[in-house]
Amino acid sequence: MQRLDGTEERSYGGERAGLHAREWQQRITVNPGDVTAAITSWMVETGRVAEGTKITHLAVRGWKPRN
Repeated sequence: MQRLDGTEERSYGGERAGLHAREWQQRITVNPGDVTAAITSWMVETGRVAEGTKITHLAVRGWKPRN
């Protein structure tokens, strides 16, 4: 989510901010392996970006729960 001060929201996954890995995998499968399309559709659905927004850069990070 772009902010007026030039920063942006960077947390799109995990328990509080988005989807679990299995749900991301399903979205990517529905978008024939296109991670950008999967993220864009989720961001439009959740009101984070407007329809037609083009994503030009992605930083994808993964993590494991601490046991």
